Amino acid sequence: MATGLATLWSAPFNDDVVSQLLLGERVLVEEVRPDGWARVVAVEQPAARLDPRGYPGWLPATQLAYGSSPSPRTSWTR
Repeated sequence: MATGLATLWSAPFNDDVVSQLLLGERVLVEEVRPDGWARVVAVEQPAARLDPRGYPGWLPATQLAYGSSPSPRTSWTR
C-alpha cells in the first residue's frame, strides 16, 4: 500500500467498507479498471470463506505502490 491507511470496499463507488489496509500491507492485484479502481486480495488478512488467498475487495488504484515496500523502521517511540 502506498498510503498510511487504505479503505477496502466491497465494490467500486459503494458505501460498504469491508476492511482497511495498512502502509506496506501486501495485496494481490487482480484487475485495474479504466475508472481508476483496482480489485485486490489482501493476502495478509485471512478470509477463507470469501477467498482462500486473503480478503478480497476494491480500492482506488492510486493507493497502490507496485513492487515496492516501505523503508525499514529506524526509530521507535517509547
